[in-house]
Amino acid sequence: AEHTLSSVRDDRVERLLRSLLCLKVPSQAEVVFATLDQAFPQGPVPRTSTRILSKLANTRGLDMTLLALSWHRMNKYELDRYHYGVVISACADTGAWSLALRLFSDMLQSTIPLIFGMMPQSKVELDTVTWSAAINAHEKGSEWGKAAQLLSAMAQCNVDL
Repeated sequence: AEHTLSSVRDDRVERLLRSLLCLKVPSQAEVVFATLDQAFPQGPVPRTSTRILSKLANTRGLDMTLLALSWHRMNKYELDRYHYGVVISACADTGAWSLALRLFSDMLQSTIPLIFGMMPQSKVELDTVTWSAAINAHEKGSEWGKAAQLLSAMAQCNVDL
């Protein structure tokens, strides 16, 4: 029964991806959001979100990936380090280092309440991969000083190097 449920979910994700991949680039946000809403009226599970963001980043580039991320955020669906890592890497691949830094900063903002014992808006665990994606985005944008600052901050936050 679990295998059947999994294959039904896989089919739904594949249909969604085909629908999104057929959209013109750049697509209007409303069209992308409506397509995602129709496929996931209750929201996707995190693993499905990672798969969707990865596929969009690899095939449709940054614009469509950002729209999918925005849809997740607007609907307050769970986002974790894998989701942000995919989008930050897409930023790096397109030279959008300032956007990568903004997304990384958003991740940091969502973890700050944890330090003060308050409930975070969304708990995003920052790990070596996430930090590396942000550093890589700056390196690809020839922003060496910012990349070095992030590396220093990574060490200060006791993240394994």
